[in-house]
Amino acid sequence: ESEKFNLVMDYVKHNYNWNNFNDKFASKSPKEFVDEKVGNCADLNLFTIGLLNSVGIESHPLIISTRNHGKVYVDYPFSHFFNYVIIAAKVDGKMVLADATEILSKNNRIPTRCINDKGLLVQKDKNEWIDLYCTFASSLSFYMQVAIDESDMAVDLNLTGTEYDALNLRKSKPEFNENYNVIDSTIQIKNQKDITKPYKLKYSYTAKTEFINDKIYVSPFLNEVLSDNPLKQEERKYPVDMIYPQRRSFSSTLLNPEGYMLDYVPKNLNISNDLFELSYSVGKSDDKTVIVLGYYFKKPSYNPNEYSKIKDYFDVIVKKGNEKVVFVKDEIVEHK
Repeated sequence: ESEKFNLVMDYVKHNYNWNNFNDKFASKSPKEFVDEKVGNCADLNLFTIGLLNSVGIESHPLIISTRNHGKVYVDYPFSHFFNYVIIAAKVDGKMVLADATEILSKNNRIPTRCINDKGLLVQKDKNEWIDLYCTFASSLSFYMQVAIDESDMAVDLNLTGTEYDALNLRKSKPEFNENYNVIDSTIQIKNQKDITKPYKLKYSYTAKTEFINDKIYVSPFLNEVLSDNPLKQEERKYPVDMIYPQRRSFSSTLLNPEGYMLDYVPKNLNISNDLFELSYSVGKSDDKTVIVLGYYFKKPSYNPNEYSKIKDYFDVIVKKGNEKVVFVKDEIVEHK
């Protein structure tokens, strides 16, 4: 059934186009849609549901409200609350949600615009509410190697994204810090179209070293970590909607500058509970310093009574992610 499901989804995704219009109703007849090969989300997904049922995979429309359209009140779900339809298919005994409009997404995923509380499963004999919450994590992993001298830093960076984070990267042009001199010939992208594998981006760049009073200051994660807490309110009455659980990991290998020794490194830190995890560690040797930061927001949404904790965790991320390593000249250390 998985093979049949993927064949049908791939066929529709690669032969029919979404016109970027949302609706819970088809905009044209099946014949018109097949001839014109373009339609709204209902045209694509209702057509796909028909194909899936024709190959023996039980499928039904699931009408929803997209995130920018508001939530559906399940106690009195008026028709105008719904503005979109996705696919609910039973594949190998499990319910799978899908959307044929998103060509760069996995076939058994729905776009983030559709992750919005609950949807109504439309069947001939009954109606059923289906949760749209995403419970699996998406991740971004940064690995950096940094060669340092008094004037410049030479950086090799590798970025890997999975699940929704990979989808976001595939749909956007790579962005580079305007203060960095990116070496165009080093830019490599892997798995841009192979949606079954993690997205990978690799490139090299140079940046100016922060050199003050015979000391070198290095932000080990080179501005890739959040620099500001996104949560500003003192209190909150609504949930903190993360859309999906999020993992972030940063590993930076600093090649110790010649003629310098470590003067300061941040302290290790570990946090682990039902809501959140964070680990920060420093490894030192004669020729390099390895700094690793990882954090994990475990829930797709946090209740208002959890807001203060989540806000504090963001503060910790900003602080630890932007702490600097300091190198000092050997002769200054010897003199002391």
